[in-house]
Parts: sequence; structure tokens; C-alpha cells
Amino acid sequence: MTTNSVFSGSLRISAVAACAAVLYLCGVFVHAQTTKTAAPGALVLDPRLTIVVGAEEPGSIHLAASDLASDFEKVLGTKPKIAAHPGATGATVLIGEAAKLPDDQRPASVADPESFSIAVAGKTLVLSGADMRGTLYAIYQFSQEFLGVDPMYYWTDHEPLRRTRIELPPGLNKSYAAPIFKYRGFFINDEDLLTGWAPGAKDHAGISLEAWNKIYETSLRLTANMVVPGTWIFPDDPQIKAAADRGLIVTQHHAIPLGVNVAR
Repeated sequence: MTTNSVFSGSLRISAVAACAAVLYLCGVFVHAQTTKTAAPGALVLDPRLTIVVGAEEPGSIHLAASDLASDFEKVLGTKPKIAAHPGATGATVLIGEAAKLPDDQRPASVADPESFSIAVAGKTLVLSGADMRGTLYAIYQFSQEFLGVDPMYYWTDHEPLRRTRIELPPGLNKSYAAPIFKYRGFFINDEDLLTGWAPGAKDHAGISLEAWNKIYETSLRLTANMVVPGTWIFPDDPQIKAAADRGLIVTQHHAIPLGVNVAR
């Protein structure tokens, strides 16, 4: 064997050893990441958590709670259960309008319309708003800020990072002021840009109700409170009810005075 070949062989052996060392260190790092203990007093959200929503809460809040469960599934790999009472194990995510919550879990800084709060109270994460829409915004803000869910995920295909748990710092108490503009909305104009992509019956303005539902969900994730659900619509079109069920204010544009469909 020549000197050059011995030298080359040594380099190859050294390279293999270096790669093995890197892989070992990576394994140690990953193991350390997955086995580290939570910070003292931190609230750990893992697949055992329960989302609690009172039966007296509006239907729109129950729909948003279902969205939150789906968001948790994207991150944790398991969809948590939604119940009227906390589970026997795991943390609790309590959702509700501030006035309906127990005194020890009611946020003090939530008063103005559509303001909301994200806070930790013991082993409970409290997502609360001054009213219905404030509570909706608390749910979606938590998903964006702490779960990493893109508010536009349905349109961008962005998925959050998978994790084994979400650790919330002790004493977490964030208040979000009411939006500056009272009405914030979206006019679905030129529906033909969506009808070929998500076609629906003609009485849905050509867009499927499933797609309309995602439009409304996205609007709420972006803290909108108002929508014009189509260009040429009648008051009994199903996408109007779907918008109201989501908790959005339904309005109209200049071509349908007093809600009258003058084109059809």
C-alpha cells in the first residue's frame, strides 16, 4: 500500500468516526430534548389535556373549540376531547366568556367589546373574552401564538411543527385590547375565482359550503368580525346562516340594496 492510499484510508476512517460522533451527539441532544423536565410551575399541555366548554356558550364558541382541538392534533398528533367538565388526568383548557367563568378564573382586564385574555390559573389554561367574539379571538390567538398555527393555513398549506407537548410559563397572563376599528370584514367579490376550485350548488353563490366555512374560520383567525357572504345573494342562502353560526356580522354591498338580489 502506498503512502497516499494509507493517508486516504485514514481520512475515510476519520470521516466515518466523525460522522458517528456527530450522530451520537445528535442522539444525546434529541434524548435530552425529549426527556427534559418542565420548568417549576409551568403548565404542560400534552395529549391528555381536555378542552372544557360550557353548554351555555354560543354555538360559534363550540365550533371554534373544535378548530382548537384540530390545531392541537396537528401539533401533538392526538385530538383532545371536548367536554363540559375537566378530565381526570392532564391539563384543562377552559373556554368561556369572562362573565360566565368562576371568580378565581375570571380575567380582570377584559371589559371592552371584543377584548380577550390568555392566562394560566393553576393547571388550567383560560381562554376568555369580554363577549362572544372576544372569546373566539382568544382561541385563535392562542393557536397562532403558542401552537404556531398559521391563520391562513387553509390557503397557504403551512403546517405547524410537531411537538410532544406545549409548555406554558407560570404566571402567564396576557390581555389583548379591543381592536381599533369597530368593523373589520371581508367581501368575497368575484366568486368565480373560487367556484372552479371549490364548486358548490348555485344557491351557495357557486362556492361549496365547506369552502365558505373555511373563509369564515380564516376571517375569525384574522380577528375580522364582519363578512359579505357573496355578490348576488338572497337572505335565505345557506352561506348566510353559516356566517352567522360562526359568529360573524353579516352585511351587504352596494349592488344588493336592502338585501335584495337585483341580478336574480
